[in-house]
Amino acid sequence: MSSEITTEELEQHPKSALKAAQEAPVFVTEGGKPAFVLISHAHYQQIIIKPGSIVDALSLPPTSHDAEFNAPKANIFAKSIDTK
Repeated sequence: MSSEITTEELEQHPKSALKAAQEAPVFVTEGGKPAFVLISHAHYQQIIIKPGSIVDALSLPPTSHDAEFNAPKANIFAKSIDTK
């Protein structure tokens, strides 16, 4: 579960913020608005991994953010055409 701190709290307790970021993203607000996100290096590496091919991209394991999609069966029939 992520947490939220202000920039002032980050300045006062940087070690606590870094420790929390090891477990989940820490959202840092400035003036009541989101300004920064602290994440662990491992989480960062997961985010920046770029698959080498479409096959790699399609073979990535599912995540909790994946949506289930069941496409309806398509009824496609070939028709002959008059080429005269």
